[in-house]
Amino acid sequence: MIWVASYSRWGNTYLRTVIHDCFGVFVGSQYDDFRWSDKLRSIVGYDNATEAQTDLIKTHEYATGDRKAIYVVRDGRASIVTFYHFLQIFSPNKPELDELLRGEGTQHASWSAYVKSWRHSSNSFTKCMAT
Repeated sequence: MIWVASYSRWGNTYLRTVIHDCFGVFVGSQYDDFRWSDKLRSIVGYDNATEAQTDLIKTHEYATGDRKAIYVVRDGRASIVTFYHFLQIFSPNKPELDELLRGEGTQHASWSAYVKSWRHSSNSFTKCMAT
């Protein structure tokens, strides 16, 4: 199994769509992306995959273990602002922007802590989609 790893709102869904559209490969998710429409679910190949269903699994978690990863990178300034706007719509907590910058108000760590976790991981072998 290979992780398709990214911080929230970094473009993981876009990459999943490209992989599915170009290679016909479904990228699963370790999350229940229940809010997605059936059309979007089919475009990205979402099916709450297990290891038996696909070799590629989306994650927003820290780098752990020895599984390989495609690590999606996006400019932290843009991703934090996008994540902030997303949380203002979908999160009951609605954290402030400065809280997100410190890694507070959400289950995710700070952007910089997340980057460090994958940057120093021996299992991250591809860095792509730098925008």
